[in-house]
Amino acid sequence: MLKNLVNLTGAIAVIGLAAWPFMQLPSDTPEAPQDVMQNSSALPCLMDEPGRLQAALFGSIQQETDLSGDNLLCGGDYNQRIRLVFTGSNSTELANITLILSINAELTEQQQRDVATNITVMNTATGEFFSAQSSDRCWSDIELVKLVSEGTQDLWKASGTSYCAGALPQVAGRGSVTVGKLNFSGRMVDIRAN
Repeated sequence: MLKNLVNLTGAIAVIGLAAWPFMQLPSDTPEAPQDVMQNSSALPCLMDEPGRLQAALFGSIQQETDLSGDNLLCGGDYNQRIRLVFTGSNSTELANITLILSINAELTEQQQRDVATNITVMNTATGEFFSAQSSDRCWSDIELVKLVSEGTQDLWKASGTSYCAGALPQVAGRGSVTVGKLNFSGRMVDIRAN
């Protein structure tokens, strides 16, 4: 009986270790949508001109959107990479969808092309996460403009286009989301000095 118990314990441990990577959220994916929005200081996407998000999502999430200004909440930060967060205001079709772009771009005002990008899509109504989970499936063409310096923080505008080779698999699930060409314009804060 002891031998059977040891074998059963070993089998459970092996199954647990095999499943562990699939239970983990990717490093660019936050644990809760509320934390994402708080940490990114997501506010109505107004800068020197209104921010914008044009996207088409297919698969487990079917959504086409073109939001700007007050209808779009955006925020983000820079700390070794650019992280941009977008979601719709409560009155829009994107109210339950959050998109996070984690772009391995440099903080420079020169245009950058084909920059490795991790895209995460969250459905806050269902708790589903979809993510490339790496930076070798999606890319961005991006242009950065410094808007203003306030104390120790610099506020930047990030505009560009993202595209992916293949669908984003669901984290801890069997679904997937294909992201059509995604055009964005949002803001972020350089947090390296903090």
